[in-house]
Amino acid sequence: MTWLRASNVNFDFVGPWQGTFEPALPTPPQPPLLQGESEPPTPDHVKGGYALDADPAFDKDHFCHSGRQAAQVKNTIAAQIATYQPDYVLIELGFNDLGWFVNGPDGLLSDMKTLIDNARGAKSNIKFAIANVPDRTRIGGRQDLIDNTKIYNANLASAIPAWSSSNSPIKLVLFNENYDCMSRISRRLRMAQTNMVF
Repeated sequence: MTWLRASNVNFDFVGPWQGTFEPALPTPPQPPLLQGESEPPTPDHVKGGYALDADPAFDKDHFCHSGRQAAQVKNTIAAQIATYQPDYVLIELGFNDLGWFVNGPDGLLSDMKTLIDNARGAKSNIKFAIANVPDRTRIGGRQDLIDNTKIYNANLASAIPAWSSSNSPIKLVLFNENYDCMSRISRRLRMAQTNMVF
């Protein structure tokens, strides 16, 4: 937002929420689901606050939720586009799809295309900026995450030119190339500097 203001860009963020992710309240252990029962929908936890030194006047409207997956958002994006009619959709999804075994690279790419198609169904001339998936610090036994991130990012970069159109262009955001989760500074400091939580 600082860059937008400094560049004299007229902008208005839109979406149903204004807060940050907040942890769920503690609850006692729950019995396991019975056969045939499905998990209840994940509630929205978006009433948290911002850093104390954040400008209280900054535009807080958004449709972002920590922990969400492209597999989830693809089914809810059209309603948000229809309601708020944004000019641009900024997408940074995919880590949780790969990290929690929701999808591999091909399934994630398919879900991302469905998300785009659903958004375009609500507004045909919408524009997109889609971030690739960042690497995270290494986790023992999760070489698959490193490999799948690399495969997905390459596939996304190859797919975007074909998905893009003059009426509804898509630009790739090189998040992974510009975010360093492997540097020598402490993990706590890295995460504090970026406000990114894995």
